Amino acid sequence: YCENDNSSVGTNDIVKIEKNLQDEKMVIGILLEFLNHHKKNIELYLYVFLKIMIGKLIVYKLHREIKLYRLKYNYMIYTMKKIKNKFIIKYFLLKRFLMEKYFKNKFN
Repeated sequence: YCENDNSSVGTNDIVKIEKNLQDEKMVIGILLEFLNHHKKNIELYLYVFLKIMIGKLIVYKLHREIKLYRLKYNYMIYTMKKIKNKFIIKYFLLKRFLMEKYFKNKFN
């Protein structure tokens, strides 16, 4: 699961990354619950294997969380720049309009 599912790390689709994060949290929860209930009567190799799997899942989950944070942060910056650019353009258009109006009134 960890090594084959790199699709959400490679993609920029926020919804897909969020869904994979939810899946990983669920799988980690199930594995931890299994380990907690069967600590005494579980084979050592299975215990170690499950601990390694949980560790890998946590690392992949962190990678996805970082990717999601960067995407959301970059998207916020992009939208803020877009909004800022709209306001700047409107400001200069308004300024030009007022200047033209002022000069027309002054020289006519």
